[in-house]
Amino acid sequence: MELSEAQLALHFATFCAAALQTIIGIGFGVVAGPALMLAMQDISAIQVSVLLSFLIAAALCRSSFRQADRMVFRDFLAGALPGIFLGALAYFLLAFGLLKTLAGATVLTMLVLTFLAPRRARNRDSRSGRLLAGGACGFLTTLLAMPGPPLAAYLLFARIDIAKVRATTLAMFMFAYPAAFAAQALAAGIGAATFSTAATLAPAALLGVLCGTLLVKRVSERLFRQVVRVVLLIAGTALLL
Repeated sequence: MELSEAQLALHFATFCAAALQTIIGIGFGVVAGPALMLAMQDISAIQVSVLLSFLIAAALCRSSFRQADRMVFRDFLAGALPGIFLGALAYFLLAFGLLKTLAGATVLTMLVLTFLAPRRARNRDSRSGRLLAGGACGFLTTLLAMPGPPLAAYLLFARIDIAKVRATTLAMFMFAYPAAFAAQALAAGIGAATFSTAATLAPAALLGVLCGTLLVKRVSERLFRQVVRVVLLIAGTALLL
């Protein structure tokens, strides 16, 4: 079956988003999320993004758990649990257009935080900060399938090693995405189209993971920060338009 130009674009966005998430630990929901929202025009786009993101996290889970910062991970997880509950309420109550606006505003806020890091990051890591970042992660996972921006922004702000940034965010996704998907199912239900669309895009996502795995060691800390910022800028702006 031939794919339309729109379908090809969606597969390409999925591939690029999966590769990016593999390389820097975030990016799938930020890059593929807007593409899915534009293509599907309803909240099922968020559910598809959650399923594909979990697939990517599962493919990378062994290396992620080995390299993750255990203390940071535990605090992120503790903060995420109430955030997931609040995100489910918002997911049920808010209109799709408002969700897109919230996504754009949140992503751009995270971008600003990453620019604050070089000047103010020394000795800024704290348990309260980790709990807040985890809460934002849980909220945005359920609401928009975008858990990565608050985690990555906090970890960059706190000047944590980039290998641990990547591994800790990916490890966190293994818990955040299933919980968020269950919360979405309870709040609004899951349609058959969600699973069929996710299955159609899964090969592109896995190919992106393979490509990202081959490229990850070539990414320096400076390039890592620049790529994160560019991703957040493009995605945040696209969602607000």
